[in-house]
Amino acid sequence: MPSAVAARRNVRLKGQIAVLDRDSSPQCARQWRSFLQAFAAELRVQYAEPEMAALMRRVGGRFAQGVELGSCNTLWDLQLAMGRVWVGLDWGWVALEESAHHLRIRQHCTPLLAAFGSDAERWSPAFLEGVYQQWFHQAGAGHLQVRQAGGFDDAGGIELHWPAPVSQGAADLWARPAAPQQAPS
Repeated sequence: MPSAVAARRNVRLKGQIAVLDRDSSPQCARQWRSFLQAFAAELRVQYAEPEMAALMRRVGGRFAQGVELGSCNTLWDLQLAMGRVWVGLDWGWVALEESAHHLRIRQHCTPLLAAFGSDAERWSPAFLEGVYQQWFHQAGAGHLQVRQAGGFDDAGGIELHWPAPVSQGAADLWARPAAPQQAPS
């Protein structure tokens, strides 16, 4: 019987994002795994989990500052731009879904636990919080806090939430007016 990840082997998001070719759970490159797990072990010795999460959130923000998403006028544009980054880095893909109270961010197949070990489940997702927080800020969405909404699934997926004011949909927070059209001469 194929695993859940194998079943998603040929996932396409409306034909816009590259096909994932992954038959096993998210992985960390062999040359980095031992180093990152030793690094995580040292972090656990030196810092409490809230401090480790704060560090990872800052690292995520710095990562996002270095990645240009391009012009994103809609929620769909933003999801595609984010997805291209993650697929290009072999970090899975993202799905954004608006609800009445928050924007659901579903990061699929993240390699965080493969890189840092299962003990990192409570603090490593803060990296993604920082990334998405910064990307939403870059897209003009303000300073609301992205937060982890649950634990990892068996395929390395995790859900985060970005609160949106009930009176204003999340997608509207960065919707930009269309540029004025020039009359033909």
